[in-house]
Amino acid sequence: VMAATNGIGVDAVLNSLAGEHLDLCLEALKPGGVHCEIGKVDIYADRPMKMAVFRKNISFCAVDIDRLMTDEPRLVRKLTDECLELL
Repeated sequence: VMAATNGIGVDAVLNSLAGEHLDLCLEALKPGGVHCEIGKVDIYADRPMKMAVFRKNISFCAVDIDRLMTDEPRLVRKLTDECLELL
C-alpha cells in the first residue's frame, strides 16, 4: 500500500485482519487517516496495540457488528437498507 501511494498512505482502512496485519493497516494510514476495525479476534483476545502510530493523528474505531445487531437492531436495519439501495 505504501509503495502504491508513493509513501503517502491511505485516507481510511476498513479492517478485519488480526495480529501483525492490524499493525500494518495502521501504518498504511496517512496522517489524519481513519481506521475502522470490524474484526473481533484482537479485541476479544485483549491484544495490546502499538501506540506510536497515533503520532500521525490517526483515528481508530472498532465496531462489533454482531453486538450492534443485538444492541441496535433498528439502526442495523436502516444501514443495511441504505447499503442495499446503493447496489
